[in-house]
Amino acid sequence: MIKIIKGCKVPKAKVLKEEYEINGNYITANVRAEKIDKILRHFIVHQHSLIFFILELPTNAADEDQSGNTLYKDVYYIDGLRAGQALSLLDSYGELLIDDGMVSFGFGSHDPSHKSEIMAYAYNIVQIWTETPDKFDGFFESHNIYKTDNLVTAWDTFTQDAPGECRSYEKIYSLPEHLKSMNMNIYFAERRER
Repeated sequence: MIKIIKGCKVPKAKVLKEEYEINGNYITANVRAEKIDKILRHFIVHQHSLIFFILELPTNAADEDQSGNTLYKDVYYIDGLRAGQALSLLDSYGELLIDDGMVSFGFGSHDPSHKSEIMAYAYNIVQIWTETPDKFDGFFESHNIYKTDNLVTAWDTFTQDAPGECRSYEKIYSLPEHLKSMNMNIYFAERRER
């Protein structure tokens, strides 16, 4: 069974396996909570160019579509990070970001010959998008996570009687302003549908 992050509940978590699947340019994995930080760090240290940080927060309810039919997220970036700066960001905020059930975040490479991003999502899903999937051969295996042709994520287990639950830590919403106050050049990029 996979240990689920603190901000999520998965009623049928015992059916989840720590595995990954490749679908085109996406590599999607179920990752136990205690490994997410290590996997993000692995991605960061293997980049050979500047890195960007991505933060996706649920939009404040007051700013949402008033009909209530559409949910949005606010997307922020920090561009031009060196690997050490990205690792320091994880040192300071990784636990908060990983355990928050409403936040998605990750890192990407500015390298034009090897564009790739890694994102940590709710329900212990870690996903890599890359133009060169073969460059990630062995990436998850080095963390004892092996390939499958039929990945079952938490989303596949939810039913009307056994839905998933996510919750957020309120202080996560102040993170962009906090990062600005620490002279991190975080900027709001867009609001998009979740």
